[in-house]
Amino acid sequence: MKFIFISILSIFFFLGFCCCNQQSSPLKKNKSIVISDSLIYDVINYLINHKEINRDIKSEYLASYQSPPFIFSLKSDSLLIKKLDNIFSVKDLEFIFSQKKQAESFVIDKRFIKGKKVINRENLDSVNSYSSISFPLFNLDRSIVIIKTSYYCGAFCGHQGIYLYKWNKSKLVLLKILQEDVY
Repeated sequence: MKFIFISILSIFFFLGFCCCNQQSSPLKKNKSIVISDSLIYDVINYLINHKEINRDIKSEYLASYQSPPFIFSLKSDSLLIKKLDNIFSVKDLEFIFSQKKQAESFVIDKRFIKGKKVINRENLDSVNSYSSISFPLFNLDRSIVIIKTSYYCGAFCGHQGIYLYKWNKSKLVLLKILQEDVY
C-alpha cells in the first residue's frame, strides 16, 4: 500500500514539474506587445510618401482612426493569415496576435505625420475625400507588415485594401494583397 502511495505521489510530482517548466507563448499568457511609435510612424510615413506602392493614400487628408487589419480571434481569422505558413511561423502569428490591444486603440498622432493633414472622425464629413491607414501589424523580427489602407471619395466612391509588405527599415515592398474592395 505504501509503495502505491509513493508511486502515485511521484507521478504527480513528475507531472507538476514537467508542466511548470514548459515555455508558454505570448498568446497563451495574453501578453501584450508594444511596438514603438518610431517604427509605426516610419511605416505609415513611408506609405504616405510613396504612393506608387499604395493607391489609397491619395487624399490630402488622413483620418485619425482606421480599424485594425483583421478580426483578432484565434477562432475567427478574418484574413486567414494562419494559412500563410510559408510567410509566417507560429511564433510570428503569436506575435501578430499579441499586438491586439495596441492595434485596437491606435489613433494617428498628427505630430508624427509628414505630408498629410490629419482629421478627426467627427470632422470627416467636412471634407470631400480622405485616406486612412491602420496600425501596422509586425511579425516577430518586424520585417513583414500587415496594414489596411482606404480611400473615401463619396457615398459610392472609394477603395480599401489589406496588404502584406516586406519592411527592411528603409523601404516597403509589396509581398501580397490579402484583400481589396472597390465601392
